[in-house]
Amino acid sequence: MTTALRLVHFAAVVAVAGELVFLLCVARLALRQSGHSNGAWSALFDRMMHVVPWCLALVLVSGTLWFFVQAAAMSGASFADAFKRETLATALIETLFGRVWIARLVLAGALGSALFFLRRASPRRKTVMLGLCTLLAGTLLASLAWIGHATGEQGVSRIVHLSADIAHLLAAGAWLGALPALVFVLARPARLEFAVLVTRRFSVMGMMSVGTLLLPAP
Repeated sequence: MTTALRLVHFAAVVAVAGELVFLLCVARLALRQSGHSNGAWSALFDRMMHVVPWCLALVLVSGTLWFFVQAAAMSGASFADAFKRETLATALIETLFGRVWIARLVLAGALGSALFFLRRASPRRKTVMLGLCTLLAGTLLASLAWIGHATGEQGVSRIVHLSADIAHLLAAGAWLGALPALVFVLARPARLEFAVLVTRRFSVMGMMSVGTLLLPAP
């Protein structure tokens, strides 16, 4: 069960980060270059505003279930006993997993709020809010490194391993998480010029991301 929850959680966070990175770093710049693809941008923005909140909800649900399963495993209790106040307090305060979970819950809440304001932002402030949302999503994705094996190491080895894990997570978000958005753009041949520019920019980002993923972990 833990493995399935981890898989769903990781996939949802990667999707959230990828959608926002694609919009900010690929589509927005392609829009500037093309000069007359506002319709394509609007369709892509509307899609993101539908996909990301649902993925963020999945992040919260899977993350919460994962926490309770982990709390039960750490305490040696049953899943039902993980809901007891004593078990929850111990898991949240006295374990690294619990403290990271609290921080990630705050990040997810901040991202949800930023998305709310992004939808209602004026055209001038949309880019700033989109940048903030992307930063929060990237931080949420990178924070997964603190619940991995790297935290079990000490000193320089821990820093190096954590840095490598963060780089791999961000690269996965920028490449794998952005693929559905790319497919959405390519499925609209009427916006050919915009699609060509987006594909070129995504190719550069994709090559950098794949290169990062291919780097061996320490």
